[in-house]
Amino acid sequence: MSDTELAATGMDGGLVSAGLSERVVTRNFLTIGSGEVVARILAFVASVYLARVLGAEVYGAIAFATAILLYFSRVADGGLDLIGTREVARNHAEASRIAGPLIAFRLAASALLTLLLAAGAFVWLPRRDALVLAVFALTLVTIGASTRWVHLGLEKTERASFSRVLGELLGLALILLLVRSSDDFLIVPLAHLAAGSLTAALLAWWLRGLGVHLGLRWNWAVVRPLLLRSYPVVLAALLGLLVYNSDLIMLRAFRGARTAGYYAAAYTPISLAISVGLAYRMSLLPALTRLGVAGGQRELYQTALAHVFAVVLPAAIGGWILAPQVVALVFGQEYMPAAAVLQLLIWAIPLSQLREAPVAALVSHAHEHRLLHLNAMGTVLNIGMNLVLIPRYGMMGAAISTVVTEGARTALAFVFAHGAGFPFASGRRFWRVAVAGLAMAGLLFTLRSHGLWAAATLGVLGYLTTLLALGGIRIRRGAWPSLNV
Repeated sequence: MSDTELAATGMDGGLVSAGLSERVVTRNFLTIGSGEVVARILAFVASVYLARVLGAEVYGAIAFATAILLYFSRVADGGLDLIGTREVARNHAEASRIAGPLIAFRLAASALLTLLLAAGAFVWLPRRDALVLAVFALTLVTIGASTRWVHLGLEKTERASFSRVLGELLGLALILLLVRSSDDFLIVPLAHLAAGSLTAALLAWWLRGLGVHLGLRWNWAVVRPLLLRSYPVVLAALLGLLVYNSDLIMLRAFRGARTAGYYAAAYTPISLAISVGLAYRMSLLPALTRLGVAGGQRELYQTALAHVFAVVLPAAIGGWILAPQVVALVFGQEYMPAAAVLQLLIWAIPLSQLREAPVAALVSHAHEHRLLHLNAMGTVLNIGMNLVLIPRYGMMGAAISTVVTEGARTALAFVFAHGAGFPFASGRRFWRVAVAGLAMAGLLFTLRSHGLWAAATLGVLGYLTTLLALGGIRIRRGAWPSLNV
């Protein structure tokens, strides 16, 4: 019996081991997270190529269209990546009952959104920009058709990850082969449409092998209760997007395009971390949901916090110390003004990533309305601070606003999770990582003049060695090393 099957069925009268679920979460995260990282790298390559081939003006139209599309895609998803995943994880037999009606409803809703967005584009935008946005709008239908949430709820993460990578590969290949000049701008949204269609088709096809029957049918009695549970998630996601990009929009308005470009470069590692954090949340949510019935939620939740801290702390320390070298290598000397901004923004990574465990815990207990409260507070705080700080301090003001907002949102998430029965982990679970992080910082300060790769490699080795010496890494014969925090 596999780890997933064992965790789902339970042992000794139905009690599910939190330790076993921890291994399942780690395995699922490695598959989803690795797929997310590979997909983001492929998308980054496509973006760099398009920026060079299309030119700044046309590329700006593409970037604007994708920014607008983000808001509509959250509505087209309908919160199912969280709510649907939870419902399937709670009872795997639910997958066949709810998948067909939900996909039918989402297809109808996404088709309507596509028409509204395309019509609005031709009313409000110049012809070229309207064409780009209208074709991009077609990708909303592929979002509505996606069954990724079913695979995640069943904890079949390998195919969800593989399909995402295949889709990005197709999109990149089409762009590299067909986009040769600024006249080929419509190829870009068509490539995204092809990528999304391939991903959705593969996921739907693979459901057959999992015993899930995807018969599309209209059933409002099935859809309505799930929509009532998901609307706070959708609203929270829309507010989260405002937190995500309001600083960039205001920098563009108050300080110009060049400053916004510097800030966008500094924000690139934060965007990657957000994607990886979302992958971890989606790996953790099914296990927490299952353990809500059999017991062990609290243990898994606290272990997840300790594990996340062990990963994000050294990442933040390394980024803080080596930011100038990272900016010079990745973006070039022209972007060096972004280095100081990155040194501050990098602390948003541990603050935001530590929030994923309490968010997953809240959703597992059907407290998704707390996500709306969380992001509403974050939106008000972030926009207010941006309006005060950006006109006066520019990029650094935006970075301060981001870090403070992430800290406040994470603190509130812990308060909500505690109220739902998830107390914070004991401080004893963090001291080894903190000491190893300090040792790594001292090593990096000493070595940073010896080059980025040498300093980063020796810094990571120093962190791992210190953590091993303190007992934070367990090594057992016949098994992979594991964290002991």
